[in-house]
Amino acid sequence: MKKFNSYLFFFFLLTIAFVCQQNAFGQNKPLSAKDLYAAKVYTSLAEALEEPDKVYKLDIAYCSLSELPSEIVELKKLQVLYLSENKLTRLPKEIGELKNLQILQLDDNKLTTLPPEIGQLHYLQTLGLQKNKIKKLPPEIGNLINLQVLLLSENQLTALPVELTKLQCLQQLDVSFNQLTSFPAQAKWTTLDILMLANNKLTTLPNELFRLKGLEELYLDDNDLSAFPAGIWELPSLKVFSCANNQLSALPVQIGKLLNLTKLYVSKNKIPILPTEIGGLINLQILDCSYNFLSALPPEISRLQKLTDLNLKYNKLSALPIGFGKLTKLQTLGLKNNLFGVLPENFGKTQIY
Repeated sequence: MKKFNSYLFFFFLLTIAFVCQQNAFGQNKPLSAKDLYAAKVYTSLAEALEEPDKVYKLDIAYCSLSELPSEIVELKKLQVLYLSENKLTRLPKEIGELKNLQILQLDDNKLTTLPPEIGQLHYLQTLGLQKNKIKKLPPEIGNLINLQVLLLSENQLTALPVELTKLQCLQQLDVSFNQLTSFPAQAKWTTLDILMLANNKLTTLPNELFRLKGLEELYLDDNDLSAFPAGIWELPSLKVFSCANNQLSALPVQIGKLLNLTKLYVSKNKIPILPTEIGGLINLQILDCSYNFLSALPPEISRLQKLTDLNLKYNKLSALPIGFGKLTKLQTLGLKNNLFGVLPENFGKTQIY
C-alpha cells in the first residue's frame, strides 16, 4: 500500500497542467502520463534486462544495493526508477544515459555527491534525494530544465549552487534539515508553489526570494531568524506560513496583508503581542502562537470566522478578549500553562486542552 500511494503521488505530478518545453529522442520518446501509469512495474533488474524494450518503470528499492549495476543503461526507455532505501554511496556516470527518465527516487541511501552527468536527464521531473549525506550539488543540476520537484531534506548541504535558479519549471523545493546559512538571491522560480527551508542555520533571506508571487507554502521553522523577512508580506498567494522555533520578537502589522493565509505557525518564539491587523486574515483556519510571551489577545481576533484550531499554550494570558465567543467554528483551543485562574470546562463544542 505504501508503494501504491507513492506511485499515485508521483504520477499525479506528471499530469500537472503546466507543461515545460521538452526535447524528443526519436523512437524512444517517453510515454504519456496516462500510458506510463498503466505500464508494468518491474521489481527485478534481471527480469527487466530480459525484455529491455518493454521496461518503463523499475522499482528496486529496499534491495540492499551497494552500487547501481552498469547494465541498467540497457533500459533505454526507462522513465521511472525507484532506488530508495538501499546502500548506494555513489551513482555511476552512466546514469546520464537514461535520457527518458522522469522520476528518480534515491532517498535513504548513503550518497555524498552526484555525478555531473545527472544534468543530462533533461526529461527529469522529480528527483528525490532525502536522507543521504550530500554535501554539495554539482552545477550541472541547473540543466534539468523540466524538473518540477526537488527533494533534498536531511542531507549535509551548507550552500546551494547558483545554477539551481535556472530551474524554471520548479514547483516544490525541500532543503529542510541541512546546514544552509544562506539562500541564492537570484531565485526567479515563477512556478514555485512550496518552499521548505526548515531546520537550517538561516539568519536572513534575500528580498529577491519574495518575488515568487505564486508561492503558496513557506516553511522557515527551526532557523536563527530574529525578524520576519520584510518581503514575505508581498506574497499574495501564500496560504501556509510556518516560522516556529526562531528568535522572533514581534509579529509585524503587515501580517494583515496575507489575505489568503489559512495556516500560521509562530510557536516557540518571543512574541509579546499580536497586532490588531491579524483580524484581517479572514481565511485563517489554524493559528499556533504557543510558547511565546503573549499577555493579551486583541479583540480583532474574533473576526477570524473560519478559525478551527487555536493554540495559545505556554503564554502569559489571564483572560480572553470580549467577543471571543464569535469564533463559532473553533474546534480546538490550547490554553494550558497560562495565567488563567481556572480553565473553562467547555466553550460550546470547542475542545480545550
